[in-house]
Amino acid sequence: MKLILTFTIAFTMLFATQNVAFSQNLSKQEKKEIKAKLKDFKKEPEKYKSMVTNYNTTIKSRDTEIEEMKLEMERVRAKARNDMEECQDTVAALQKRLADANAAKPANGATLPAGKAYGVQVGKFKFFDATQYFGTDKYLVNYKTAEGTEYVIIFFNDPKAAEACAHDIKKLGIKDAFVTKYIDGKRVPFDIRKDKE
Repeated sequence: MKLILTFTIAFTMLFATQNVAFSQNLSKQEKKEIKAKLKDFKKEPEKYKSMVTNYNTTIKSRDTEIEEMKLEMERVRAKARNDMEECQDTVAALQKRLADANAAKPANGATLPAGKAYGVQVGKFKFFDATQYFGTDKYLVNYKTAEGTEYVIIFFNDPKAAEACAHDIKKLGIKDAFVTKYIDGKRVPFDIRKDKE
């Protein structure tokens, strides 16, 4: 009897607070149905206890589902972070490759074609540095003539620099190296002794 009385008081208080909040939204029919259920619960408290137990079980089940969903969401977020880091690493590696490729361009400003390309190394010298002869203004060019193909390092501003280059090339064993002269892009005969003066 004490249990029923305690239950009735608690339920009445709960219903009263709920009734104030929802009374404006309830229709007369709904109010009658709720009152009828309350009378049933007073007569059969086991029915109420069963209902509360079912609600609690459902709430626990939903809480468990929510926790599992939170864990799954955290796993998905962790995977997304990992994937993003991998993408950033890939981007960084590609940027480095691009920077290395740009740094590997020849000093004379020549650019390699996109895709596969080949080159011919004409020498590797321990005691000769040809970089002084190949800057942004010097190139190795070829000229086709009736006698063959001429390979010429151009352009030097004065004959002394060109003669120093020819002297260094001769030291490498290319005995036919000599200085040539060009005016307006055309080769002209000349005497190097006269141009030195």
